[in-house]
Amino acid sequence: MHGEVLWNVYIAIYLFLAGISAGSAVLAAVNQLFGIWEEKVTKAAAYVAPFPVMGGLLALVLDLSRPLNFYQVMLHYNWTSVMSWGVVFLNLFPPVALLFAVSHFTGWFEKYRKALAVAVMALGVGIGTYAGLLLAAISANPLWGNPVLGVLFLVSALSTGVCAAMLVAQFVFKVSHQSLKGLAVVDSTLIILELVVIAVLLIGWAVAPTGGKALQILLAGEYAGIFLGGVLVFGLLVPLALNLLELGAFGKARHIPAVAPLLVLVGGYFLRHVIVYAGQAIYPLLLG
Repeated sequence: MHGEVLWNVYIAIYLFLAGISAGSAVLAAVNQLFGIWEEKVTKAAAYVAPFPVMGGLLALVLDLSRPLNFYQVMLHYNWTSVMSWGVVFLNLFPPVALLFAVSHFTGWFEKYRKALAVAVMALGVGIGTYAGLLLAAISANPLWGNPVLGVLFLVSALSTGVCAAMLVAQFVFKVSHQSLKGLAVVDSTLIILELVVIAVLLIGWAVAPTGGKALQILLAGEYAGIFLGGVLVFGLLVPLALNLLELGAFGKARHIPAVAPLLVLVGGYFLRHVIVYAGQAIYPLLLG
């Protein structure tokens, strides 16, 4: 892999789309089980959940050198492998999420709706976490080989999923402004948590023997602009400020309909793009 890009943009797209599905599924399930907001929020999130991951799986197939052989990966398992568990989650999540969505739009399987919610939430957490743990298993890579990466991917998945559901809830299902404010509180909390996790990662890289190479490529190297500008500033800090403005934290509340969730989605893609590409670009630095 030294100096060679084996994981390309298709992998970043897959990670991004799978994260949206995972986060939307968790939001739909939580609202189904606890009724925090109006039912339209559950419907919007359930509507989003099944489809992005399907697009992500298509991206994975396109990334294969022999796309028509993709089914073999879905049939052969090693139960001690993080990747195999990821395949299990990817096999089960789309049909379960689709059943959960159909239940809300047709009334079918209504008596099983809570059971579907529990299942889709568990699978969503699994999909949101496993990719980061898969990268963390590559311990020789100073940027990837950190278990905190699994936490970062999960928190980012929850945030992007909530934001995708917010957009659909607002413009398709016309949910109340009160519910949107509640979702803005959730997303603000997730953004703060994501910033904390990133800080923990940066500290971990700073104290690791070869972690300085990870800091070099992210903070001063070719991916510094995307990481600092695309992820931290425009993907996290600006949306957080807009959410707080929406909630009236700076005085009079101002309604800013779609900018914050859109920026979070863009930042969520940039995060995965940077992790995928910078993790591969670090090998020449290690050799040099």
